[in-house]
Amino acid sequence: MVDAVLLLGALAAASALRLGYLPGGESGRGGWISYILYGVCILGGAAISGAYHKPVQLRRLSAAAEFMLGTALATAAALFTIYVVFLGADRVVQESRAVLLLSTALFLPAALVAREAGYRIQARIARSRPYLVIGHPESLKEFSIAYDKTGLKNPVVALTEDEVPFTDGGGGPGTAVFWQNVARRYEAVILTEPPEEMFPGLIEKLVRMHFAQLPVLTLNAFYSSMWRQVPTLHLNPAWVFEQDFSLAERSHYRLIKRGFDILVSLVLLVALLPLFLMAALAIVVDSGRPVFFRQPRVGRNRKVFLILKFRTMVVGADAGPAYTSGNDSRVTRAGKFLRLFRIDELPQLANVLAGDMSLIGPRPEWVRLVPDYERDIPFYHLRHLVKPGITGWAQLNFPYGESLSDAMEKLRFDLYYIRFYSPVLDLEIVLKTILHVLSVHGR
Repeated sequence: MVDAVLLLGALAAASALRLGYLPGGESGRGGWISYILYGVCILGGAAISGAYHKPVQLRRLSAAAEFMLGTALATAAALFTIYVVFLGADRVVQESRAVLLLSTALFLPAALVAREAGYRIQARIARSRPYLVIGHPESLKEFSIAYDKTGLKNPVVALTEDEVPFTDGGGGPGTAVFWQNVARRYEAVILTEPPEEMFPGLIEKLVRMHFAQLPVLTLNAFYSSMWRQVPTLHLNPAWVFEQDFSLAERSHYRLIKRGFDILVSLVLLVALLPLFLMAALAIVVDSGRPVFFRQPRVGRNRKVFLILKFRTMVVGADAGPAYTSGNDSRVTRAGKFLRLFRIDELPQLANVLAGDMSLIGPRPEWVRLVPDYERDIPFYHLRHLVKPGITGWAQLNFPYGESLSDAMEKLRFDLYYIRFYSPVLDLEIVLKTILHVLSVHGR
């Protein structure tokens, strides 16, 4: 209903601005038919894109990305319906295309603002409902440590299998009477052990509860759906075989993405040329030449290429420690500024144009570190299934890595990106990158 009101307001504003009169003011009945077709397409596209499903707390940008793509496709469908399907139909007055396009441009930001307000209200309600976590004492402790990093605010009630009765019993917390109210009191049930290793009676109860609209999540499901990563410490070869990691290789979207990479990198290289010249001048004045930093990195299918960046450290810095610390003395004065606003990353657009990188993907890793990572981190080689990117899911969700353990943590996000490789996820990363840059975080 809110979308319908906002869409009607957008149509009225666009018609008044473009034509000088409100919808139907001079076009009569036929004009309203055109507007109704447009409205049905827009609201139908929103519904298909999942705009009216309750969003997960940590997936609000994902919901916004899906809504934006759905609205764009729905606008295209509306224009096709009105101007192609009904071409020549006397009773359908085909209003100015500019009115409909302007309506979408006005509707989209208003609808996104309304959704954000709704999400905030829903998040407040959801945060008051705890998660019920069931498993062995060791895995419950491990889950508690990981949960503290998620950013989720829901309380957690942890129970071992022995504390969760699944037969008739008394009435205190953790008893059968308490169990009957679980669906009403909890946001979800999380299992830290594989279901096949838990009591059959307990699993039978959980299955019935899961289909009674209370989510029951395995540890892998919780990580991927709620925290948007993969729990690498719990991976095994069987799990890897069950995942469709080949999607990024055989997806037609890979070809579309390559075309987008070429177009955007060309436009940005031309548009940002003045900024490049100013950055080069600042580097030369501050610490001399060279202006650019080149380093061998590992790309898709382990292909090695030379990455191009603005130099932000003293010459020969890569002969020192492999990781850059927070107050690294090797970073120059100009380099600190370039890193703060991520300007040092922009020359990688040339790598994107050359096909060694993409705009979005895992961080391209230094050849000096990759052998150690592949030896010590299970399944690290899977991140080479896609091209590395200037920005990416792991770069945005985990701070700059300074150790092997940090690389393992970032791999969780890289594997999530490869597993759920899609236009929606890429658009979400673009939105999150914009917000991240505007917040002025750099390293």
